[in-house]
Amino acid sequence: LRSKAQFEKLYARRMFKNKYQPGELVLVRNTQVEKELDRKTKPRYNGPYEVVRHTKGGLYVLKEMDGSVSRRGIAAFCLLPYFNRHFMPLLDELDDHDNDLDEPEDEPDHEHDNSDDEDNH
Repeated sequence: LRSKAQFEKLYARRMFKNKYQPGELVLVRNTQVEKELDRKTKPRYNGPYEVVRHTKGGLYVLKEMDGSVSRRGIAAFCLLPYFNRHFMPLLDELDDHDNDLDEPEDEPDHEHDNSDDEDNH
């Protein structure tokens, strides 16, 4: 009991804490790529997939976004939560900035520029 508490204290950040619920979106680690020489150019994770259920053995049954269910279960350590990025505030800010550019600004007067005057030389 004491060693369990000590282990949990030391490795709390690395331990898998939550279970994925049905309907959640996850990414699956692409383990086939890890042994290849050109792995730097290939995706580390595939997905997103939707969790269908959690089996008694600890595996997750997933389905693709088109609805086709995977035949094999995926271990929990191969899964990562997927965060959807629908809201993009940068695009809104860019639109506001473009609208500001459409309005003409007051330009400084260049009539009194002394660099072109040859009389001062």
